[in-house]
Amino acid sequence: MPAKAASLVVKADVQQGRKNVTIAVVKAAVRLNPTAAVAVVGAISHADPEMASVAAVTAAMLQHKQLALIAKAAAEAASSQAGAIVSALIKEFPSSYALIAIAASEGAPQQGREILGVVADYVPALQASINSAVSSSPSGSAQAQGNVSGQVNAVAAAPSTSGLALPVQTILVQAVNQSSGIGGSRPASVVSRSSQLSEPPATPAGGPVLGPPFTPIPPVVITVTPSQTTPQTPGGRNYASP
Repeated sequence: MPAKAASLVVKADVQQGRKNVTIAVVKAAVRLNPTAAVAVVGAISHADPEMASVAAVTAAMLQHKQLALIAKAAAEAASSQAGAIVSALIKEFPSSYALIAIAASEGAPQQGREILGVVADYVPALQASINSAVSSSPSGSAQAQGNVSGQVNAVAAAPSTSGLALPVQTILVQAVNQSSGIGGSRPASVVSRSSQLSEPPATPAGGPVLGPPFTPIPPVVITVTPSQTTPQTPGGRNYASP
């Protein structure tokens, strides 16, 4: 199925519109087999990198639980489009920007600077922290120390000469922690791609709070005295004597 979907996109007529064909193919494939969503996005992204972001967004809207896997597959198959993929996904799922960026960086580690630049554009509160972290990183120090925000196209046109991958997850965690003190937008969780489950409730400071000991409810005892009863004559209503 993934190979067939990619073939349909590649063969799409320009007049027909590759974007429309990509959307239709992904929808049909995912609805037919939801578990193939990641593989379909990867195949299409590899066959036609320019349609990687379209395929990723379409699949993620149908299979949101696979968002991170979809982002990684698209970026891995079309690393030159990593920035566009992250941008398109964050636009549709803004609250998941950290998850999307981290997953995409795992698929295209050499595009960390570009990915972080996209995050800085969408979350201005993190811009200063991201810029500082990128500039001080081993791969960032080899680059011009300009603001990473707004430089996505320039970076995409000129691949990094350092050959080193930026630690996107570490940089995002630091940026979020720093921005939280100035009213920055903090994601629900900054986690790696392999951990999409919600975190367990935090244990209160000082350990668990113990409640009072369990006290069983005492049984209710009712005492009936002879004065509270009414004598009954044997036989009664509808009684048939032997």
